[in-house]
Amino acid sequence: MTVAFLPFVHRFEARALGSPLRLIVHEVDRRSSERLWDEVLAEFAAVDASLSRFRDDSEVTRLNRHAGSDRTLPVSRRLSRALVAADRARRVPAVGLTRRFSRISTGSGIGVPRSIWQPARRPAAQPGH
Repeated sequence: MTVAFLPFVHRFEARALGSPLRLIVHEVDRRSSERLWDEVLAEFAAVDASLSRFRDDSEVTRLNRHAGSDRTLPVSRRLSRALVAADRARRVPAVGLTRRFSRISTGSGIGVPRSIWQPARRPAAQPGH
């Protein structure tokens, strides 16, 4: 006689960033699954707090408020990486969806001049040095 093994399956659902969010965890106890779900929710909350254009208190909204000013603002690593990725997507030749993403992410979405957030660049090497 064969006994079928049915793994533990835990399902979690919520909404985040205006979209459904689901996590299905197999073969992990309930307490560990709940800790994983809490980590997922915390990560999405952190992304929302930093990158949401729809929250008055988000980091990107704060940065947009200062666009065009002479003020330089410190930004989190998360926002810096997102801005660098958006800028790179705009500059790098791409096809299909990537090109579409570039127009969306660098269009009216973030709209922050690079001079406000751009990380310092390394000086160019001098010839003969």
